Amino acid sequence: MGEIREVAVCIGDPEKLRVIGKLDEKVDEEELPLLARVLKGGFVRSQNFVTFKRGLSIVTIYSDGHVGMTMVDSEEEALTILAEIEEKVRYVRENRDSIRAKFTPMNVNVLEIYNLLPKLNCGKCGEKTCMAFALKLTTGSRELSECKPLMTEGKYIRQRETLISLLTSMGIDVWL
Repeated sequence: MGEIREVAVCIGDPEKLRVIGKLDEKVDEEELPLLARVLKGGFVRSQNFVTFKRGLSIVTIYSDGHVGMTMVDSEEEALTILAEIEEKVRYVRENRDSIRAKFTPMNVNVLEIYNLLPKLNCGKCGEKTCMAFALKLTTGSRELSECKPLMTEGKYIRQRETLISLLTSMGIDVWL
């Protein structure tokens, strides 16, 4: 069974945990897109990882066996997630030929992105509204760094970190 390597307070919600775990075995790079298919998540080819949502948690699996988890309720829940991933990896290994690889990024609703923006409608990003900016972020036609309040005001650090995770999970490169 996998193990927990690090536990910290979640940036998005201080009542939750951010956990780094390690699977018993590495995940073959060719297995990652198949694992994305099985987990109904996204495979980010450019950085070679799988991300999926489990409830409120965003879980990221790397080929070296490390697993990042956000918005986790407890260490017990993190261990359960690791066990579920290991079960899915075994399934992928046993059924490799029958699983069609999935290269599509994780689907995140534009409202999820919008709800994490400052919602000031200040126009400093070049858009008239934060909703328009959120839509452009989801298509990759705007950069997160263009939202000046989000990038410069300390009170938005949690939202910024969560947005980075969400956009990355969608396969969008985030430049800061």
